[in-house]
Amino acid sequence: FLTHFEGKVAAIRNSFTHPVTPHIPHTEPIATLSSFKTLKDSDVLELVTRQRATTCPLDPIPSAVLQSISAELLPYLSSVINTSLTCGHVPAAFKTARVTPLLKKLSLDPADVRNYRPVSLALPVQNT
Repeated sequence: FLTHFEGKVAAIRNSFTHPVTPHIPHTEPIATLSSFKTLKDSDVLELVTRQRATTCPLDPIPSAVLQSISAELLPYLSSVINTSLTCGHVPAAFKTARVTPLLKKLSLDPADVRNYRPVSLALPVQNT
């Protein structure tokens, strides 16, 4: 699968012409995302309990377990989220996904790698 999908990406990249990057002068941004409203514990609790109980292989805590112990972890979760928002830093783990092949249609031949499409499995926090 890896070779097949790497080949597809390489073919797509090679199909584009590589134009010379024009020089763009530096200008100050018109608007910035410099302030975010911090979340209250009740906001975080709602996000945790509202999400589906699915789990990504990268997830250190399965969603169902997180939902069952969310009251105990709530102050810590809120702190991590609010620190990320106020500092403008997203933990690297939140920017990672696991890509897995998924058969396009059940009627297709599973032995043919062309019948698969890549699907990104991300941490539930990325999907909320």
